[in-house]
Amino acid sequence: MVAPRRTGVWLVAICAVLVLGAVPRVVIGGTGDRSAALLALLLEVCVCAAVWLVASPRAAFVTALVAAVLLNVAAIRPRAEPPYDDRQALYKADQAITLNAGGTESVLPVWVEAQYSGDQPRFSLLVNGSAVSCAWQHGIQRIGVPVTGGGEVRLSLAGTPARDGDYLIVYSSAQQASIPLQADASGLSMCTNAG
Repeated sequence: MVAPRRTGVWLVAICAVLVLGAVPRVVIGGTGDRSAALLALLLEVCVCAAVWLVASPRAAFVTALVAAVLLNVAAIRPRAEPPYDDRQALYKADQAITLNAGGTESVLPVWVEAQYSGDQPRFSLLVNGSAVSCAWQHGIQRIGVPVTGGGEVRLSLAGTPARDGDYLIVYSSAQQASIPLQADASGLSMCTNAG
């Protein structure tokens, strides 16, 4: 049996851990973080109470400490979020993806991943029905698609794309913006009009 004085010390220590674990997320975070912190606090209290009843106050303190650390580490946002929030595969010649270019004459940056087995893919890219020539590489790359007039840009494939080998994955983002031709377009592999 644990002495009442020691029980009080462990109870204060557990409360301190629970509060210190929840305060940063409540103070710094937004509505979603506050809600998650409240649910995490409720979960920690229930788990600590169960461990206290089954084991000991010391075990409940260790449980509170481990739970607070794990839940706060799990809540950390990724360091670099990917520059896209949607991806679509073009694997047939009759498929098309529409992106918003905005502005007037510009170059639209697009994240793509060309999948092909040979030295060159068996497909070519069409922008609003016009063929463009791109320097394809294996893996994800950022290409600059020539756009005139802004507005919506329709990307499709010509040639013989195939679902099982030669296709193009297009990564898009709701925050995607066009880059004016005069702006620095470093990091882009520029596509040029083929015709």
